[in-house]
Amino acid sequence: MTTSNYFFRKEKLILEDSSGCISNSFLNLSKDEWYTIPNVQRNRAFARFERTDGLWKLLSDQRFYQSEEINSYNGGIQREFQAIDKRLIESGILQKIGEEQASMMGLKDVPMRVNVHQMQIVAIGAGASCQATPEGIHRDGHDYISIVFWRRENVVGGISRVYNEALECKAEFELDEAGEAILINDRIGYHEVTSFHAKDLNKAASREVFVFDWNLL
Repeated sequence: MTTSNYFFRKEKLILEDSSGCISNSFLNLSKDEWYTIPNVQRNRAFARFERTDGLWKLLSDQRFYQSEEINSYNGGIQREFQAIDKRLIESGILQKIGEEQASMMGLKDVPMRVNVHQMQIVAIGAGASCQATPEGIHRDGHDYISIVFWRRENVVGGISRVYNEALECKAEFELDEAGEAILINDRIGYHEVTSFHAKDLNKAASREVFVFDWNLL
């Protein structure tokens, strides 16, 4: 078995929502009780799959754990999140963009366990600073990860940055088009998203993404 040793890639995935399935699913996310930054709320949902030969099997386990070494903000805690909307799962949209990623990362024929995080961060107070990655520059503790952008509204900031093992910033991207994605070899790369705030202080600022965690079976 061989796997990809690339560092990171910036790609554009095919992510369309003519049925409204994706947009509607973001309306029904649950509050992340472990995110406690004042005047900001993180909402999220989660799904775990086993992927073999292009077939995605949905698992029932909703538990998610990261060590304190990996996650300085929420590490050492057994977290359990709301399941991603059944209609979104059954639409096959996530599995389709997952297969796109597998091809791009050289993992097409590699059996993987894949976590999918659906996340929305919203400023709920004037002047609030939204920290998408409160743990700062970090790894997620997987073999590969991808950040797939969906939408941002009234946002200033929120820049995605990728770092090498020496913690030198090698690229930064302002994701603003649905389907834009950063694919990272999490074993050798680090990443973060800079804080953001509302452009119009009279309106909420929000940013919505999917994060895929790829782990060898």
